[in-house]
Amino acid sequence: MAVRWCAAHRWLPPGLPLLLLLLATTLSSAQAGERPALFGSREVRSSDLEPFPKWLGIIRKCGDAGLLASLLPNDLRTILAPHRDDSLAERMRLVNESVNRQQYRSDASNWGRRDYWSTPEEFMRQGGNCEDYAVAKYVALRFLKVPAADLRIVVVEDLQHDSMHAIVAVYDDTRIWILDNQLPAVRASSTIASYRPVYSINEEHWWVHKAP
Repeated sequence: MAVRWCAAHRWLPPGLPLLLLLLATTLSSAQAGERPALFGSREVRSSDLEPFPKWLGIIRKCGDAGLLASLLPNDLRTILAPHRDDSLAERMRLVNESVNRQQYRSDASNWGRRDYWSTPEEFMRQGGNCEDYAVAKYVALRFLKVPAADLRIVVVEDLQHDSMHAIVAVYDDTRIWILDNQLPAVRASSTIASYRPVYSINEEHWWVHKAP
């Protein structure tokens, strides 16, 4: 499987570095709750998603019903629908393998833009880059009845490739599982040493991650 990662710097929206700094220094890490620590980090939560207009754009495309799973294209829906009651491990495996089959393409190649977040339908039609894999996997897992509270898109520093990268984290009772277009199989976060989380986000909140 070819290694595919995203260019650095595109993952930080304008003004976000300062906001990350302010959150990290002014809010209590007690807001993080009692979930397992992602890559050993401490985290601070915010419910203000406005700094992330591209992610909000994806969410708002599902319309007034607010059902993010409605964005799943029919071909992927057909593959996944018989497995909605499978084990979490099987649902994650199926989503990771199904989405990772898509072709990696840069935003410049696909859209003539430096940074564009594809809907799952756009991504399944013409491929995309790391955030597009992550968004498609997140939506597919929502279709498979994984709660939003157990899911995050995570932006990390890829220390091995000196770049920014996007993955999906799935929380269960004691572990965090990682779905990644650079990895052929779902992995426990505790087995991955080359990622440093910057921020993570779902439909309800986002988190800044700090060194332990």
